[in-house]
Amino acid sequence: MFLMYVLTFCKTVVYICNMFVIADQSQRGSLFTLFLNNPLMAFLFVSGLSSMRRGLWEKCQEYLRKINRDIAQLLTHSRSIDQAFLQFFGDEFLRLLLTRFIFCSATMRMHKIFRETRNYPESYPQLPRDETVENPHLQKHILELASILDVRNVFFENTIDDY
Repeated sequence: MFLMYVLTFCKTVVYICNMFVIADQSQRGSLFTLFLNNPLMAFLFVSGLSSMRRGLWEKCQEYLRKINRDIAQLLTHSRSIDQAFLQFFGDEFLRLLLTRFIFCSATMRMHKIFRETRNYPESYPQLPRDETVENPHLQKHILELASILDVRNVFFENTIDDY
């Protein structure tokens, strides 16, 4: 049997033949850290999934790359974003952290468990919520990812109205 271990801050992904299994490790790091390090793993964790087929993992990773590109486009086309955020776009690593931060915040805002605003990550200066974390296009992407994983039921459909 072929095994491959991929370590993250809070979880280990074990690849066994054509199946990914998420194994709980110690409580190192936080959910926010997991979203910044491995957004798909964090999405699976908050959705209560513990395994998935290899092909589905790769499909979701590809979809997350599309989400990151779209988030970056939302930021660069925003008319009200603080220019400090756009300075991150010169560095690929910082740009990735910023797009993952927005994905984390949007996911938590849409998830049924995280209803208190103290659960949402914050930035200073603040991002324009309606153009980023509450953007309907981004919300559709998150719901589509949830549909691919068959966990749409743990997310609110009309999140802006549900606040």
